[in-house]
Amino acid sequence: MLQPPATTRCSVALACIIATLPRVLVSVDSAAAQGIVEGGVFRDHGRICRNFRFYWPTAQLTFDRHLNRELLLVVDNAGRLLAVDFATGTTAAYPLPVRGSAWHAKCVKDGTLWMGLGFGAAELVRFDPSRRAYLPVTPRPQGAGPVQMICDVTEGIDGQIYYATAPQAQLWRYSTKNKQHQLLVNRIDNGNKYPYCLTTGFGGRIFIAMASDQDRLWCYDPDDGTLINMTPQRFQVPGHWERPVTAGKWILYTWHDSGLDQVQLHLYDGEQRKFIKAIPLPEYAHYTGDNSNLVELPGGRVAVKVARGRFREVRLPELVLEPGFDLKDAHGQMLVRAASDGKTLVTGWGQEYGMAPAHGGRVRWRLPDTEPTPHAIFALHGHQNGRVYGSAEVGNTIFWFNPTTGETTNTGQVTDTSGEVYGFCAHADKIYMASYTWAVLTAYDPALPWRPGEAATSNPRTIGRIGHDQYRPVGGIHLGPGGQLVIGTAPNYGFQGGAFTLLDPSTDRLRVYRNQVPGGTVTEFAADDNLLYGYGGGEFFIFDPEMDKITYRRRMPGGPMVSVADKLYIVSNKALLSFDLQRRCFQTVEGISLVGVPRHCLKTDPRGHLWAITNRTLTKIVPETQQQTLFAKTRGQAAAHLTATPDGTWWFSSPDKMRLRSFRSPMD
Repeated sequence: MLQPPATTRCSVALACIIATLPRVLVSVDSAAAQGIVEGGVFRDHGRICRNFRFYWPTAQLTFDRHLNRELLLVVDNAGRLLAVDFATGTTAAYPLPVRGSAWHAKCVKDGTLWMGLGFGAAELVRFDPSRRAYLPVTPRPQGAGPVQMICDVTEGIDGQIYYATAPQAQLWRYSTKNKQHQLLVNRIDNGNKYPYCLTTGFGGRIFIAMASDQDRLWCYDPDDGTLINMTPQRFQVPGHWERPVTAGKWILYTWHDSGLDQVQLHLYDGEQRKFIKAIPLPEYAHYTGDNSNLVELPGGRVAVKVARGRFREVRLPELVLEPGFDLKDAHGQMLVRAASDGKTLVTGWGQEYGMAPAHGGRVRWRLPDTEPTPHAIFALHGHQNGRVYGSAEVGNTIFWFNPTTGETTNTGQVTDTSGEVYGFCAHADKIYMASYTWAVLTAYDPALPWRPGEAATSNPRTIGRIGHDQYRPVGGIHLGPGGQLVIGTAPNYGFQGGAFTLLDPSTDRLRVYRNQVPGGTVTEFAADDNLLYGYGGGEFFIFDPEMDKITYRRRMPGGPMVSVADKLYIVSNKALLSFDLQRRCFQTVEGISLVGVPRHCLKTDPRGHLWAITNRTLTKIVPETQQQTLFAKTRGQAAAHLTATPDGTWWFSSPDKMRLRSFRSPMD
């Protein structure tokens, strides 16, 4: 299964110039006089965050005529299409022809792969696996309105390509004959932005799974242009990301009741264009989505996941579950594809792909033989052991850098979800992490071997999901009052009400406080021994864990904050405010200018001095003397993720967030 982390030595030359020059007083964005220090040790440690992850919803099996066997085609997080020969274990990478990434892909009857890109160029892309080459596709027409992404593609019975775009929720058709794009539906669903998945079914009709605000399954008929919502009102709830599967005139679709955390299997009639029935899957906990629940088998058969690693065949139209197959060493958010020979299942999770017999058994996991690519840093944490820990943007992997040896270690998946680690917090001998998706918490002991999982002996150990419809830990994870940890989260797509959550690390007990500020999402935190301070939704508040309630609120502009002795400091607009905890009042710290301070980038050192990133420059503040120092060597070099190690070195990411950088002040 998961492989041990790989260790590499950073080969970047370290530029290190130490000089101390007299301070020069200048004016920076205000009338405040600020000191500019030219000395110090600034280092660029290079692009050491290197991870790899498949976008498994794009995975397709197709036949290579030259090799005379099937290949696994899947897009990775570095903008490459990978052709995995799972029979030999070799992988070839083909950079996408335009900038962007793909949500879904589809192999069509002629064996070519079609995909729609987004988060860059929202264009159709076509790849011929036998020629190992991209084929020309006419760019989308200008003036068609802003498109963020092409969500999914499917092939019509006439060989034309249908695709759906977001955020306008449009349906388009691309003619493979005259190479033209045609807008079919200007707005599929007024209540949803994302026509997440498409599939072709009875009579060439296109079935569209809308996700985000309201879950609806639509049917578009190319013959007469009619569009019908087939989903009963009681099932129109937020947050599903699953491609329907068709078998003859029947459509199967998995549906999640988030309130009950119950997954159901739904049956629709594609000829009558209506819902037929549903059955519960009572052993299926923690819905995953991302096309991981339904498996198309040879001969038009379909299997459904009923629990982790357990799949049952579906008898239609009765919607009865019959014996299927069980997979050992399975993951929850794991995609499964059936090879056309009827003998092999090909599966994928995170950084790995695997194979198992079609009748079930142990999954043989493999890592691709492609090199991990440099990736953007998503979060940083300076640890008491002297290492710097960080996470990668997309991949749910972490790395650590040893400043003494120059070695970097990049790991596999932290937990069984997609997304990324949003934050780190050290407590006792553990590093606690909060991950997107599904707001998952994990605990890692750096002194023990890497063996991730959910068992008591796993490391990192998955504590579990926060639940309560929480999805993205945008507020990070921080040390709270009384040895507790606090996490700030935004809700799942389509839901209202973020939360902050207190975690007791001695028991794993969670206390979730939802809708405590406008919008519910708390993005900044600070704490002392007794109280929690937070900011979100334009409101500052104080929470007393003993009283189990918020005891103070104030509407105000806010931002990063830090608690020092009997004071709390918070960034408000371009100013630094101090909050007297006894008198419960704010006061401006004169002479301080803070512009563009990134999230979580106001910190303190052991002497009670403040450190921040302002205008991409590292600054030090002594509130008592109203003194602010800017470090010239970091000017324009510090983007985000400010953290410190015990030796007084400050760490941050470069403006493109691809490089790890550090600075040691000559004054400390």
